[in-house]
Amino acid sequence: MALLRRCQLTYIENSLDGIVILGSELEVIYGNPSAARILGYESGEFVGKDALGLIHPDDMSKAAHRLTKLAQTPGHTGRHLVA
Repeated sequence: MALLRRCQLTYIENSLDGIVILGSELEVIYGNPSAARILGYESGEFVGKDALGLIHPDDMSKAAHRLTKLAQTPGHTGRHLVA
């Protein structure tokens, strides 16, 4: 089981996709290096920030709806693209 966890972490850390984990108050509790690069931050720099504060104003309505829906389903793992 420990080997599986290490493999999963290695995959997440090295993924080209931006992967972000949010807390119950929509705060960023983890972001992989690709997420930091995509958002224009240094690795770990945006941890603790409000996820809604990272969204461009033109995308706010759509993103806020999706993030609110995610917050209502703790533990949900899904693919959410914010374009």
